[in-house]
Amino acid sequence: ATMPRIIDKIKELTADTKLFFSVEFFPPKTEPGVINLYDRMERMALLRPAFVTVTWGTNCSTKDLSLDIGTAAQNLMGLETLLHLTCTNTPTETLLEILNSARANGIQNIFALRGDPDKSSKKNTGELKYAIDLIKLIRQHHGDYFGIAVAGYPEGHE
Repeated sequence: ATMPRIIDKIKELTADTKLFFSVEFFPPKTEPGVINLYDRMERMALLRPAFVTVTWGTNCSTKDLSLDIGTAAQNLMGLETLLHLTCTNTPTETLLEILNSARANGIQNIFALRGDPDKSSKKNTGELKYAIDLIKLIRQHHGDYFGIAVAGYPEGHE
């Protein structure tokens, strides 16, 4: 059974004026940190957050681990998952692989972000320059399967 998209859960909860919360997980940098995170995730699941988010490292540096954490949260712990995805310095082919993997693992929610280049590159060398480009890619290849969250700049783009 597929879970509802996060936006549908938020609409349902706010219609009943219920308070809710979400939890954000950051991919740890060490193997003991990963083990500790999974242990804590199981305990946090008992608190029944409305959803969880899984962050993404600069230049796709945590791609595999972020996907693993998101998949575990979604499928093993039954937590609706919002997977961060950044397009800065990431080839389109890699983004499509990530989206296909997320979909194959039942993740239905993507937080589409431009992201920042790492300190060494200082500029975006990826094919997609802005989050809107990532959103268009998602819709082109996956239609309305994914619920998409965004963050915006009030100043707009140059």
